[in-house]
Amino acid sequence: MKKYLLIISCALLTLAGCTPYVAPIEQGNIIKPDMLAQLEVGMSKSQVEYIMGAPIIIDTFNADRWDYVYTLKQNYNPLERKQLTVFFKGDHLVSFSGTALEKTATKEEAPVKETQEIPKQDDK
Repeated sequence: MKKYLLIISCALLTLAGCTPYVAPIEQGNIIKPDMLAQLEVGMSKSQVEYIMGAPIIIDTFNADRWDYVYTLKQNYNPLERKQLTVFFKGDHLVSFSGTALEKTATKEEAPVKETQEIPKQDDK
């Protein structure tokens, strides 16, 4: 009887340490730094839509404002949220702002490693 209790308790302790897999949940428009780098003041609405995709929110009272929102819930980490608001005057991009710009500006880029040539050795 003690042998079965020991086996059961070991099995329960082993299972208690396991956490279930939680799939990441992405919603909205994916906003990448390379997409933001392509945005330039003066672009047309169709050019912005080609780079960023269709906006998730088009303001019904102001057709010259588009909002892009992206959220990511990954495992047990806090919710990651990026937002970009694009403003037009007529058909041309006037400005853009949002938290997506702040997050990409604060990230440090990985240092570029310089390649060095290995000197050839003369066979003597």
